[in-house]
Amino acid sequence: MAAMFSQNPVMNGPNYSFNQSAAPSSAADGYRQHRFDPYTDNGGSTLAIAGDNFAILAGDTRSTSGYNINTRYEPKVFKIGGSDSTQRDATLILSVVGFAADANALKERLDTVVKLYRYQHGKAMTVKAAAQRLSIILYQKRFFPYYAHAILGGLDEEGKGAVYSYDPVGSYEREQCRAGGAAASLIMPFLDSQVNFKNQYEPGSGVGHNLKERERVLLGRDVVEDLVKDAFDSAVERHIEAILFRSCLDGRIEAYSTVIRTSNETQLQGDDEGSPEYQDVGQEINELMERYLEHPHVTEGNSECPDTDPDTEVPAALVHYGRKTAYP
Repeated sequence: MAAMFSQNPVMNGPNYSFNQSAAPSSAADGYRQHRFDPYTDNGGSTLAIAGDNFAILAGDTRSTSGYNINTRYEPKVFKIGGSDSTQRDATLILSVVGFAADANALKERLDTVVKLYRYQHGKAMTVKAAAQRLSIILYQKRFFPYYAHAILGGLDEEGKGAVYSYDPVGSYEREQCRAGGAAASLIMPFLDSQVNFKNQYEPGSGVGHNLKERERVLLGRDVVEDLVKDAFDSAVERHIEAILFRSCLDGRIEAYSTVIRTSNETQLQGDDEGSPEYQDVGQEINELMERYLEHPHVTEGNSECPDTDPDTEVPAALVHYGRKTAYP
């Protein structure tokens, strides 16, 4: 129902009317109609970094609608193209963030295409071919696009890490790093500095325009893992939808899901018997937090929480990972 105010509030006071017949039938720019709004943003953040013989894709697990939390476990990083449902022999990793329904539909469609390729050709699809196929899938939906930001990762023909980022209508490029989602504006500048070495110069190389830019090199796996943790750690401190961790203060799991694809020496030499190795970087953090599942009643400042840091009231072991504050 509509409410109308008096044209002369000084004389007549606030005159509220809930009479439908008194409501205007048209706006200044014409008749109004119901709007078709099929999309929503379910929040979340992802990032990807390519290394010399690996690629890391990471994402948080929280799904939101505005200030509401739909679920605390909505993975945004998936293995793609395995021969069975376990995806143990998958060679591709896809991260999708945005509208959860579209993200899941896009993941399922690409997974089906890659599985069908494996069945028809007897081998896994290369990351370059999968990147092109994903672009076609997105472009086919350009008039009603998937509302999702996709990043595809894997190893190229030379065994080097490859990361491809996309817009919703299929434009894509290969990059060394990329962040997407709600906290992308916070994470991407950090990656530009630490991975792409933007605006960094060799000390003593000159003055002004004579400065020599710092050479871009592929980072090691240990360094990249630390960067992933630091990037999400920074996002946690500054973005309400990027809270990832569960401490004993509230008994909820929100650890980021990170998958690493590495290649052993036999694979680099083209031996088909070499199997890819997957590792969950967040597994160690998850196992650490599982120790506190049996204390869901513990509240902030409660000394019953075992092994808490006296300054932060957070499990002391979590301080090692840079978490100085616990969030609900």
